[in-house]
Amino acid sequence: MPRRKRVDARTAIISVLVKGPRPPRELKCEVLALGVPKSSHHYALRQLIKHGDVNKVEPMYSYRGQRLSDRDVRELLGPVTTAESEAQQIERSKNLVFLAKTPGIVLQPRFLSTLEECLHSDLADVRTNALSALADTLCNLDDAHYAEDKKAREVIGETFFELLASLAKTDEDLNSRGNAIETLAKLGDPKAIEIFAELIEKTSDEEYRSIEKSLQQAIVWGHDPTGEARNFLTRYHHHRILKGLSELAAKGNERASKLADQIRRQR
Repeated sequence: MPRRKRVDARTAIISVLVKGPRPPRELKCEVLALGVPKSSHHYALRQLIKHGDVNKVEPMYSYRGQRLSDRDVRELLGPVTTAESEAQQIERSKNLVFLAKTPGIVLQPRFLSTLEECLHSDLADVRTNALSALADTLCNLDDAHYAEDKKAREVIGETFFELLASLAKTDEDLNSRGNAIETLAKLGDPKAIEIFAELIEKTSDEEYRSIEKSLQQAIVWGHDPTGEARNFLTRYHHHRILKGLSELAAKGNERASKLADQIRRQR
């Protein structure tokens, strides 16, 4: 018997509610008919309500968000990097930050291609806006419970890891470098640990002072004040980070020693 394709519960609920409000029983029946397990339906619905995507006004559920078409995205972004003026490029790149909060946006090719164009821009403000949008997108993903989000993280990793690594190491604007470092950590690929080790070893003292706080955010502070994990890298690879820092510290690297001690004091 062929294996049944996994259906993303959140996507299924939204696909039903975009057609119009539904009472609980009708919504459940339609979602389960799409192949979503009952337990997944209940969890996804609670999360959608919690995050404000679904509105519950007895006795109906309704969708509060909007899934934009590729055409809508194209119209909103326009040709960012070929706009007539620098001001237009900057303003249009700010729309990436707005779009980052749109459900399913990562799987829309126009959004990703525009992000990539903006990350190659000669304007630091445009690169900063693109990095902010990418970081927000990654923070909004819930890989553990949504197949759509897990796929989105894979797509982002395949498309942007090398570019983010390059920006983290070589961007002339130190604010953009810091943003790239933090975004790499949110992506969560353990290959980023080697990038950070290189920065710790080889960055000049003047430049290191500018990116040190970003490195702390990326590899030291595993949780924010509410106890939530800050990024995928510290969530799943903190032990590997500490191991690498310890090895550098044993060779006399004071920067690594300081970062390693900061990690240890969190325990």
